[in-house]
Amino acid sequence: MVKKSVPRFSILREPVDVQTLRYCGFINAFTYRVEFEDDRPSGYARLHLEDAGLRLDLPNHEPLVKAGVHAGDVLATIALFYPNGDETVFSPRNSVGGYNEAALSRFARQGVGTRVLQQLVEDSLEHDARVLYTFTWQRAMKNFLRKHQFTAYNTSMPAFYKLL
Repeated sequence: MVKKSVPRFSILREPVDVQTLRYCGFINAFTYRVEFEDDRPSGYARLHLEDAGLRLDLPNHEPLVKAGVHAGDVLATIALFYPNGDETVFSPRNSVGGYNEAALSRFARQGVGTRVLQQLVEDSLEHDARVLYTFTWQRAMKNFLRKHQFTAYNTSMPAFYKLL
């Protein structure tokens, strides 16, 4: 296997105007832009911080309660996660299972997603989050989350969490 070189990039965090999101119960929200020094498209991610109580009352979130998460705890949600750009997922050409395999093989497994996830964890902890949560239907993202010690639950809507 040929080892890929790690691209040079920076992660830019921008606050989201939560006044527009207060109706959802968000405490804070951030958008992250991943800017590469080479010609690849920008990546992005989004993190929402909310009162865990808003989710705990919904069906299928019992595993969070069993893990010790309570109403009043801060829950961080990975709302979007495309650190290598959305071309890897949304491009209809050469796709298999919703993925653009050519873009995935060109951009994935170079440490970008891991570094962006580390930034999301750091920012979640900075805002006293107790748990980091997301859901996904994408096979590659499910594998990525498991690799980073997220716990899967709720098979009807594949959700994952990691206690912080």
